[in-house]
Amino acid sequence: MRTNKITPKQWLEFHPYKTSNNIDKYYIEIANRIRQALLSTGITCYDDDITDMSLRLAAWFEDIISQTHIWKTFINECEKRYGKKLPFYPIENNYHTDGINLEDIYFLLWHCLQQQNLGEQVINPENPGIQKAGNLIYEILSKESKNAPQNPWMQDFFQKNTPAQEDFLAYRAQLEWFHFNCYFSLGNLHALQEQTYNVLANYEGNTPKEIDMLCYRLKVSSLFQARNNLLSLPSYKWLSLIWEENKATAGPWKDIETLPESYYLYLKEDERCIYIQSFTEEKQIFAIDKESLDLQNIKNLKAENSIINCMLVKYGDTWWQNGVLFIIDNDNELEAIIAKENSKRNLSNEKLAFQDFMKANEGKFFVFCRNKRELSNFLSKKMGYKNAPGVKLPAIGREGAVLMATPQTGLHIQLELTECICSPDNPFYQKEEAKELAFLFFINPEVIPYELSCLLQDKGMLPDAGLNSLLGRKHGQQLLQSNARFLTDYFFQRYREKDYDDPLLKKWL
Repeated sequence: MRTNKITPKQWLEFHPYKTSNNIDKYYIEIANRIRQALLSTGITCYDDDITDMSLRLAAWFEDIISQTHIWKTFINECEKRYGKKLPFYPIENNYHTDGINLEDIYFLLWHCLQQQNLGEQVINPENPGIQKAGNLIYEILSKESKNAPQNPWMQDFFQKNTPAQEDFLAYRAQLEWFHFNCYFSLGNLHALQEQTYNVLANYEGNTPKEIDMLCYRLKVSSLFQARNNLLSLPSYKWLSLIWEENKATAGPWKDIETLPESYYLYLKEDERCIYIQSFTEEKQIFAIDKESLDLQNIKNLKAENSIINCMLVKYGDTWWQNGVLFIIDNDNELEAIIAKENSKRNLSNEKLAFQDFMKANEGKFFVFCRNKRELSNFLSKKMGYKNAPGVKLPAIGREGAVLMATPQTGLHIQLELTECICSPDNPFYQKEEAKELAFLFFINPEVIPYELSCLLQDKGMLPDAGLNSLLGRKHGQQLLQSNARFLTDYFFQRYREKDYDDPLLKKWL
């Protein structure tokens, strides 16, 4: 058994300051005691993963003691969305919103283990190892909770040091710490590393400057675009909610808007801002604060001629350029850029296809097809659609296919796991197969789009789905079904209010 102790350097990686103090020393000792407890349970993890879990649990304990309300904010948001403070674990009357709870420790252990095994397996939250480790850690922390010191430096970060109107760059630095280093933001650094690796593997540029620039763009984009956090909320939203919970004075960080990297036409400038216009039909105009720009880079911009590529964040009363700004002075690219921008943001084709599908199918959401001929007949004869030149319908195996649609996805042909969909109209449904495999509709984005997973759940067509449980299949089904929305949001990194709810869809539900 390895017994390497957690160091001050490792602890400070979870904090927005660089020099340790006596309070840090106390919590480092707590982290080491948690680490020994985890090692004693025999949980199967790499040593670095055990250390990471120990640090996060100690930082969670510090959050509870210091009343910085990171975890309390999560509990509140979880209850708003799902009607209960935590997934999986029944909450008893002795649960303390501002205190140390065994259920919280169980959930944190599950979350850490699940992130370590993301894409490989689903960790059962009732795993005996989690319960054994949780009980040991609770025993340590509950005894320490009366005498544990508050951390005033962490309190200042979440209660006082909130950035003002002109401090976007200072705000982004605070957000960067929260996104990558806060105990709560588990998985963001790994997700960035994976994304960077995948992008660089197909990247044609090879100079160190180009690679550094690309990595920087990916990093600052993830601060506002990534949805890896719990409840699939981006980090800027979580940080805002936590500051609000701490009753920090509301600032420009409360109502942030963010846009992904896009192309714009440069119009003009004044003393404070440059003005750019989108290429979408709305032709929206944005004022970008010059404090976020490299003035040398933009000095040769040509009014109503230069095209720029950038990522925007609305902070206060202006927009701020986030990342790297590129300038294109080539009229030959304009037509292709306009087409690309319109297709990126326009869902009218998907909505139209959804309406055509629902009318053709007389209000039913699903068409079960035994073969390609049945699929082709529905598309051509009932919907009046013709294949575009060069586009062929997919081959359909013995499990058949399911044609379905939502306003977000448009038409979708489901070829996998059709035997798991329970419907009197489905000739391929196999109950025993569904018991084994239907859970994949809840946890695997490669099987089905998020919106269609939600639709199948809402129509009650995945009743056999369950998790493997030592308490039996029926209990495993109940465990999954009672936590279905959380699990789907967690693994798909989406949530209904933003990604599924649609007025057009509701007309047909």
